[in-house]
Amino acid sequence: MNHTGDALGIAPTGEPVALSGISICQIQDGQIIKGWNALDLTRITAHLSKIAADQALS
Repeated sequence: MNHTGDALGIAPTGEPVALSGISICQIQDGQIIKGWNALDLTRITAHLSKIAADQALS
């Protein structure tokens, strides 16, 4: 996936980014009835900030 839109206050860089996190689903009678997602926002912000800083120096 590429960073094509404003994310966490960081302007789009167009560079590839990787996201890490976890999704947990509660299943009842074969259907998902609840779901939770958690992303590592600290790591994502640091990654995007580094890309933006590197681009600014270029």
